[in-house]
Amino acid sequence: MGDLKMVGRVGGKAMVWFITASLISLLLGLVLVNTLKPGLKTDISLNELDGASELLEKTQAFSLEEFIKHLVPKSLFEALATNEILQIVIFSILFGIALSSLGKKAKLIIASLDVLSHVILKW
Repeated sequence: MGDLKMVGRVGGKAMVWFITASLISLLLGLVLVNTLKPGLKTDISLNELDGASELLEKTQAFSLEEFIKHLVPKSLFEALATNEILQIVIFSILFGIALSSLGKKAKLIIASLDVLSHVILKW
C-alpha cells in the first residue's frame, strides 16, 4: 500500500464495513424475532435445555474489558481456525501498519502476499 495513510484508510473502511454489517445483521435478527416470535407456543423452560445455564453464565460474565481483550488474537492461526472475523481484521490492520513502517525492507513480503492474493482470487 505504500504509506501509513493508505493503510489507515483501508483499515478504517474495513472496520466500518465490519461494524455496519454486524449492526445490520443484528437489526434484521431483532426484527425477525419480534415479528415471527419463534418458540412462542412451546413450553420449554431454559432450565430443561442442556447447556443453557452455562451459556447464560458466559454471557453475563462478558464485559467491556473482556471484549477489548478479545480484540487482539492470541494467534493468527487460532483466529482463522475459529473464524474470529474481528480478530482477523485487527491483525490485518496491525500487520499492514507494521509492513508500511518497514519501508523497503518489506518489499519482498508485500510482493509475495500480492502474488498469493492473485493465486487465491484465481482459484
